Amino acid sequence: MRKRVKGRFVSEVGGGVEAEKRVEQKASGCMLRRPEQCRKFARRRMAEALPDIVDRFIREAKLGSIPHAKALAALGGLDKAESPIQTTRAKRRRPGLTEMLMQELKRGREADGESSSAL
Repeated sequence: MRKRVKGRFVSEVGGGVEAEKRVEQKASGCMLRRPEQCRKFARRRMAEALPDIVDRFIREAKLGSIPHAKALAALGGLDKAESPIQTTRAKRRRPGLTEMLMQELKRGREADGESSSAL
């Protein structure tokens, strides 16, 4: 036999209580979701709340809160090295065989040029 609970027909046999719980959960908006639905739901809710969160972070950073300022810098991407000045030294690598041979040829030509001008 079926009866109506909150506008829905519910079977009394084998799940009347569970069906009522599902109806209550659906009405309250906290239905059980699959993991991918939970991520989408969480992202959507975060996107809705983000402007308020950022405004609060800015207010606290203006009052002098260092952790809030650091979090804002990380959120805005200002913590990454974007300066044109290179702060780390470039690694020096040993010249390869081709480079060594080219340098030797240049030195040989320069030596030949100097010896011919000395004569």
